[in-house]
Amino acid sequence: MDSRTILSCLPHEDRHGRAVLSDTELLSWFTEECAGHEVRASLIPLDAVTGWTRRQAAIEHQEGRYFKVVAVTVEAKSREVTRWTQPLFEPVGTTALAKSVG
Repeated sequence: MDSRTILSCLPHEDRHGRAVLSDTELLSWFTEECAGHEVRASLIPLDAVTGWTRRQAAIEHQEGRYFKVVAVTVEAKSREVTRWTQPLFEPVGTTALAKSVG
């Protein structure tokens, strides 16, 4: 999965049958967002993450915000492995990106 796949899932009103932003505009938006934020990441155990609840088939924010990580069982007879489970992001509400470009 890449950024275009994720962005294609965002809700937006398609009035003209074309992309909301050009490739250049989208890259500029990403660049501005990255330049305006400093992110520091470190690995921690999943059970040490605060504000999120683990359920049998999902991880979700305690206030119902941001997104959910859901477990999805996939079956595809045409694949080498015909059945597997994988995590997917499920959006919750309208995202900030959809509001800013829509």
